[in-house]
Amino acid sequence: MNIDAKDFFSGDSIKWTVSHPEYKPSEYDCKVIFTNNDTKHELDTTKQTSTWVLEIADTGGILTGRYKIYVLFSKTGFKKTEFANYVNVGNNVDVTATEDIISYNQKMLDAIEDLLFKRTETDYSSYTIGNRSIVKMTPDSLLKWRNYFKDLVEKEEMKKNGKRDVIKVRWVGRFNGE
Repeated sequence: MNIDAKDFFSGDSIKWTVSHPEYKPSEYDCKVIFTNNDTKHELDTTKQTSTWVLEIADTGGILTGRYKIYVLFSKTGFKKTEFANYVNVGNNVDVTATEDIISYNQKMLDAIEDLLFKRTETDYSSYTIGNRSIVKMTPDSLLKWRNYFKDLVEKEEMKKNGKRDVIKVRWVGRFNGE
């Protein structure tokens, strides 16, 4: 038996060909069965001259995971199931990406704010072991970096929302040519 099963992403369209030297499409029906611990999908094939074709326009109903693929050949009073292959179904990025991707600047800002939050007065500012030493950043330098990354994150947000930097100008006097 031969099936050209390949890994795919949930939501993709697939087209696989199934063939068997003993079973002919003119005499037998064929189903492809996906199974894993939680799920079973039985899919009908279309008969061709010497093969069966499994064609699915949208595999969105097949959840992410590793599946065993079985092929079931049948005709009146006869059924034969054969193990065919394993196939991996990956996440569909369009379906699973429900939250915004966090930028590098936002990650850095979050990390610095976490450090500032966890700092206490009894915290050590440096460590020395043997001839090696580590010096932690001072709270002032962490605040400087926090403000730097906070500005970058705000600019990213404004760009994402279609807003521009606004410069407000207020005139305090009159220009009369003098």
